[in-house]
Amino acid sequence: MKKTKKLMAISLAAMTALSAMNVPVFADENIDINSAKEQIEPINVTPSTKVTLNTGESSQLIPWPVYSGYGHWKIYLENRSSSPTTVRIFKGTPTGPQVGAPMVIPAGQRLPFYSDASSPLEEGVYYLQVTTNGAYHLNGTLYYKFATNHNELY
Repeated sequence: MKKTKKLMAISLAAMTALSAMNVPVFADENIDINSAKEQIEPINVTPSTKVTLNTGESSQLIPWPVYSGYGHWKIYLENRSSSPTTVRIFKGTPTGPQVGAPMVIPAGQRLPFYSDASSPLEEGVYYLQVTTNGAYHLNGTLYYKFATNHNELY
């Protein structure tokens, strides 16, 4: 009788331990690893990057690397300056060719800007130039993120 109780206690402890480790104790079905891999979603959007603007300056240059396949972008600027703030994108160098139109954020406002859905950026180094009208200093926060698909940015 003591042996039976001891055997039952050991069996119960083993099943509890295996169950806690998520190991099926009485599993009848086989797990297909390939189908499980297909259910894992790839990361399509980078985490948002926060840049605090230099409050003692009227211009700031931000290196902006674009990685392969992540050419869709979103820029969001909280402008706490007394001046409109303009964001420009330059390719390759801080004085390289400008990409797209300048983005203007009125004083005291916040606005998002998005890449053109049909023309993502190519992989490479870019620079964000953030400027005021010169009469006031920068004040605010700029956020940006990249995605593999334009719709992932919303």
